[in-house]
Amino acid sequence: MLENGLYGLASGAAMVNYGSTNTYQAVPNMLDQRGYTTAAFHGDVASFWNRDNTYKNWGYDYFFSKPFYKGANKDDYNIGYGMKDKIFLKDASQYLDQLPQPFYSKVITVTNHYPYDLDKKNISINKTDTGDKTVDGYVQTARYLDQAFGEFERYLKKSGMYDNTVIVLYGDHYGISENHPKAIAKLMGKDSVTPYDLANWQKVPLIIHSPGLKGGIKHTYGGEIDVMPTLMHLLGISTADNIQFGQDLLAKNNKQVVPFRNGNLYLKLREVRR
Repeated sequence: MLENGLYGLASGAAMVNYGSTNTYQAVPNMLDQRGYTTAAFHGDVASFWNRDNTYKNWGYDYFFSKPFYKGANKDDYNIGYGMKDKIFLKDASQYLDQLPQPFYSKVITVTNHYPYDLDKKNISINKTDTGDKTVDGYVQTARYLDQAFGEFERYLKKSGMYDNTVIVLYGDHYGISENHPKAIAKLMGKDSVTPYDLANWQKVPLIIHSPGLKGGIKHTYGGEIDVMPTLMHLLGISTADNIQFGQDLLAKNNKQVVPFRNGNLYLKLREVRR
């Protein structure tokens, strides 16, 4: 969705089923045609989710997977689904330094991912006390990710890239699923949760830093399907001829509709004047 502006399959993963064979109108391909160097970074094996083949068809020039990082197979460097975020981002920055500018890069972190485990030396905040192991560990890995990104942000500023870079920070899916209603209710100080409560827990962060973009909190309803047109328009690139389902989240005429995979619609109610 995020780099193609298209919805996924009803079942199965599009990257696995069609990533090796289909032709895509993807962000890296579009930017590559406009003189950008494009690169993806991930602290796990290249074949996970068929990334090694899919990224080629999306137009990425480079894919820096786990074998590119020195010491990446050390037990102390890994937890959960791959390299610890602080180590991974520090190693990835060495390749960013060498990319010809302008460049577009996607950097995928994995420590703040289920099962939310973290070694003692990296823990800097207490767990919550819901009694649910998954929920209680989440705050610790979330804090660790915050710290890791803070270090990465300082690197961008020190290198001189921060002030002329568009940074999009997002979560690719929920942190705590609806399978933990009792723990969620306890965190919310409630006896039980409603379907609306659980829907709100499916929200993911979307933070955009861009030169000339005024800071603040936007209450626009949107989804990951909308990231591609939003980013392209920030870069001054029209998506009028694209096959896509997303909308520019910063556009005044945004319809603010978010479809869920179960067919439900999440939309902002508007005042009707007669």
